[in-house]
Amino acid sequence: MTNFDDLSKKPSRFLSFTGFKLEEFLALLPYFALKFQQYMENFTLEGEVRQKRKYVEYKNACLPTIENKLLFILTYLKGNDLQERIAEMFGMSQPKANLWIHLLHRVLNQALEEADVLPARDADSLKKQLDNQAEETATEDAISEVEVTEPEALETTVEVEAIEIEALETTTEVETTEMEAEALETTTEVETTEMEAEVLETTVEAIEMEAEALETTTEVETTEMETEVLETTVETTEMEA
Repeated sequence: MTNFDDLSKKPSRFLSFTGFKLEEFLALLPYFALKFQQYMENFTLEGEVRQKRKYVEYKNACLPTIENKLLFILTYLKGNDLQERIAEMFGMSQPKANLWIHLLHRVLNQALEEADVLPARDADSLKKQLDNQAEETATEDAISEVEVTEPEALETTVEVEAIEIEALETTTEVETTEMEAEALETTTEVETTEMEAEVLETTVEAIEMEAEALETTTEVETTEMETEVLETTVETTEMEA
């Protein structure tokens, strides 16, 4: 008997039965499960309005899981088989297969509409539409990645600019320090030159004072000598007289 657990382990056979790769099948499954649950909350398998009794899955049922239900209807649509053949494949009677085909076909169309892949007339068309949707999703994901990457690149650029600004500020500080050092050296040189000039002026003044003192001394000595000569002359005169 055909069932999902066994068939899903054989990728090529799964594809030939349903027209889907396993990952494509699993992508459609949540939509199908939701619509099936909504239908069974309100209607019976026979299509009658459900009363008080809730729908319950039985383990020994012909289609015990939602995966098997989707496998059943896709296999039927892919092969376009007789109801007797599909009933035999899934271990049920032809009348029961007929009920499930009508119910699950309706649910599948609702799931496809929810997944935005209608219209799909057969499994091949459905597969193509799901492939296109997968490509669109991949493109959207790629765009999202680019949009995420751009802020990261912008942050990196800002960080680089911040580092460059810090480096520029450091360079400016170094240049400022060097200029201050040069200015200090220039000031020191000027002060040294001024001090040397002051010392030189003091030396000149000292020399001038020494020269004046020497001249004064010379004048005094000359005056004393003249006085002595005068006195000698006077004495000579007096003696002659």
